[in-house]
Amino acid sequence: MATESKILCHFETPTLFQGKNYKAKCKHCGSMISASTKTCSNFTTHLKRKHPNAFLMPQAPAVPAQGPKADAQGGKYREGDPRQKKITDLLIYLIAKDMLSPSLVESDAFIQFVSTLDQQYQLPSQKHLMTTLLTEKCTVIDDRLKQLLGKMDRVCITLDLCSNLQMKGYLAITCHFIQDWSIQSVLLGCMSFFGCHTADNIARRCHETLDHYSLAEKISNIITDNASTVLNVFRLPGFDDCSSPALLGEFNDVEADENEIEAVNLSECMALLPQHDSCFAHTIQLVVKDGIKNARAINEVLTKAANIVSCTQKSINTSDMLEGEGQAQANIAKGWNSDIKVIRSLLSVPVENLQLLDCQQLSSYERVMLNDLIEILIPFEEATDALQEQDIVTGSFVIPCIRGLQAALDSLKLKHKSAIVTDLLASLNYRMSCYESRDHFICAAILDPRFKLVWCSSNEEKMNMKSKFIEIMSNEFDNEELSSTSSAAGDSVQQPQPKRRKLFSYLPSTKTSSRINIEVDLYLSEPALPEEAKPLDFWKLNESKFPKLSRMAKYYLSIPASSAPVERLFSIIAGKIFRQDRCSMTDAVFQKLIAIKYNGHIIN
Repeated sequence: MATESKILCHFETPTLFQGKNYKAKCKHCGSMISASTKTCSNFTTHLKRKHPNAFLMPQAPAVPAQGPKADAQGGKYREGDPRQKKITDLLIYLIAKDMLSPSLVESDAFIQFVSTLDQQYQLPSQKHLMTTLLTEKCTVIDDRLKQLLGKMDRVCITLDLCSNLQMKGYLAITCHFIQDWSIQSVLLGCMSFFGCHTADNIARRCHETLDHYSLAEKISNIITDNASTVLNVFRLPGFDDCSSPALLGEFNDVEADENEIEAVNLSECMALLPQHDSCFAHTIQLVVKDGIKNARAINEVLTKAANIVSCTQKSINTSDMLEGEGQAQANIAKGWNSDIKVIRSLLSVPVENLQLLDCQQLSSYERVMLNDLIEILIPFEEATDALQEQDIVTGSFVIPCIRGLQAALDSLKLKHKSAIVTDLLASLNYRMSCYESRDHFICAAILDPRFKLVWCSSNEEKMNMKSKFIEIMSNEFDNEELSSTSSAAGDSVQQPQPKRRKLFSYLPSTKTSSRINIEVDLYLSEPALPEEAKPLDFWKLNESKFPKLSRMAKYYLSIPASSAPVERLFSIIAGKIFRQDRCSMTDAVFQKLIAIKYNGHIIN
């Protein structure tokens, strides 16, 4: 604590005092501060608020020169100064990006930190930050987002609904499209949801958001969870209680902690919205669940393995011993695919180390069973991990992934002769059949230069898929030409079109079809790209070579295969913001921060 003499050395005090009260001039900013002969608390307060760095200095430095950028009051930047504005913008982005509390700006330590970096910068008050600065930034972002989406012909959205521990419902909608041959994802809204979670209410709020951005006629697909419960993370048997809520809240990046999320039914709502698809990653999860639910022996072994993992988290001695192996992996478990990674790490730990734990150990045969299970589930694990990556093309992955899983299970069936393989294959064929018949997933797979028609099982299927693709393309461009002709009819006199015979009216336009056929034949005649290639880079380089196909690629390759984008958003709500120890943030502030966090990049 600074002594009185250390405080007074920062002020020019009068030599003669008339009465108890007087004024002293600050040596740093020239401000006149009222004081009393009995106390110097006003001086202390002034130094803490205006000159925190000087408050800790034993002696006062010389008064800094007032440059053209500095305000006459206190040597601070003027309100409209470019550097003042730039630092404030970065401060807003910092608070929103890391979802920090706006009260940070009134923290003594943060004030000291900022003053050390730039003494001329003036921190905004918490009230000004929340009521004015965040609102202004959100308005700029919203206007820019409207302009951006106005240029798009088609977009896809993911939609989800959940509620937190305080039983507040939230409806989140993310939007996805391709711009400059790059996947773009923006947040349309993460709004508080009041009232009953009925299909009518959900559809109404969704339509309000789409109308706000004039997207009602541009939505090509909506991706949602496909279960009766929106968030229902499947864990392997015994692993439900392996990770504490604190760990899930800290490390969960894709799925929200199901203990903090109330499941909500969206199935009825989808009938009131445009065409929607079920989350492909969640369907894979259901297939895995079907495959092991009847395997009693492996379920018992999994439960035993989960108990061992749980013991490593509770023991201080073994925690140090297993650090970087089973323990480290267990901390990030958030779904069945993460449970597999935990088991793999557990099996890599030396048996003699695990014997230090006070729990039932795995036998050699049980270790073989777990290794066999891991081998069986590796294709499903790889598919799930790939679908959860950000800013990559995933819609084209669906059909080739199904064919790859079928081929892997056919091969494993000969090696393992396990009921798990048989059940997985049966569930896969049952649950995935709907995806293989979806036109947009077929087009996405063909338009991905890594896959094209390589995934087809026979030449006959290749011919059928190619014909279907050309038909979809022809209908697409015929409709565009018809729409273009109709819109131009009022502007000029149109030449009469030759009348087509009704007998052949079902055939597509010959002119359009011939151009499409030429492009498709040329595109498919070229060899497919390697698996690690980036499909959007291919279309960026070949846009002029395939003008029609490249347009279709922008439409179909922007469709996400899973609802992971919106689920990542709920992991923040459940695990990082509205926890029991941090739930005082108002809805208004939260919605502003989340909008800046997810959409701030469109104005930078």
